[in-house]
Amino acid sequence: MNFLLQIIAKTGLALGIVFSVLAFIMFYIVWSYDTGFIGGLMTGLLTGADIGLLATYKKTNFN
Repeated sequence: MNFLLQIIAKTGLALGIVFSVLAFIMFYIVWSYDTGFIGGLMTGLLTGADIGLLATYKKTNFN
């Protein structure tokens, strides 16, 4: 989790948004199809990374 805090703010926000879209797609796949453990694991990892990136987003002003 420490490496998520060292990512540049704009990059972290963009990755968080991408991870959230991928997590929603994975939720749909897990809900619709029988994916087993691996599908749930991938969904959980994407959701955790998404929450971590979006919760630690800090907007900086350089003015």
